[in-house]
Order: sequence, then structure tokens, then C-alpha cells
Amino acid sequence: MEISEIQAALQSSDSQERLRGVTALRKCDSAVALLMLLSKVDDREFMVRSFVAMGLRQIQTAEAFAALLKMMQFDRDPNVRAEAANSLSRFGTEAISHLVEAFRRDDNWLVRRSIMAPLYEMQCPDAVFEICAIGLGGEDLPVQEAAIDGFGLLANTLKQEEALQQ
Repeated sequence: MEISEIQAALQSSDSQERLRGVTALRKCDSAVALLMLLSKVDDREFMVRSFVAMGLRQIQTAEAFAALLKMMQFDRDPNVRAEAANSLSRFGTEAISHLVEAFRRDDNWLVRRSIMAPLYEMQCPDAVFEICAIGLGGEDLPVQEAAIDGFGLLANTLKQEEALQQ
């Protein structure tokens, strides 16, 4: 799609067209894509917003980080918050404290699982211990199970003894 076609698709009243436009941005220059993605952060359709979050993960800028953070914290749909958390994790250590805070505040199972998986891979035992302790104390069984698995990842770390106590 040409830029003019993408712009038209993003302005369409048809959510499938907007989704097609967001998807087409993958092939655009990141500066152009960023501006267009940012214009759809508050789209009325959760699928469009989810695809926006996926698109922003490819653009490692402060603006993309800020937009993903906003989506993770304030979007009304847990699917979007989960996708934003997943995308935010691609920013590495810069995202860890924000992910932990979102885990603490958002008790939706999908959001929590979307935070657990990347944190487990980031080599951040303090953050892993914190989210596992919170998850274990929650009421969602799949999150509790994932928290137990997460405690196992803390073997041979400074958090090993605390994890065993949990």
C-alpha cells in the first residue's frame, strides 16, 4: 500500500480497513509509521488498538514507549493492555519497573500472564519474585500456577531462599 492508501485506510469508518492500514505500516519508515500508529492509540475498536501496540513494539523510541505505557495502564480492554505490556517488554530493562507496577495494579489474568512471560526471560530476580508473590496471593488459578513456576526460576539467585519460603 502507498502512504496515501494507508492514510485513507486509517481514516475509514470500517474497522477492517483501519486494521489493514495499521498492518501495512510494518513496511513503512519507522518515523512515518510512528506518527500514524500514534493517531490510532485511542481507536474505538480494541483489535485496531491491539495491532497498534504490536506495531509500536517495532519502533524503539521514547514516543512509542510512552504510548505503550499509556495503553498498558489505561486502555479499557484487557486484550489491549496485555498486548501493550508484551510490546513494552521489548524495550528491556527500561520497562521492568513499569511492568511490575502494572502487574500490581491490574488483576486481569491475561494482562498478568503477558507480564510474567517476558519478565521470566529478562534475568531480573527481584521483579520476578515480586510478581510471583503477588500472583500467588491472587485468586486466578492459572496465574498462581505460573507464579509457582516463576519461583522455580529463582533457583541459584539471590532470591532463592525467599522463593523457597513462598
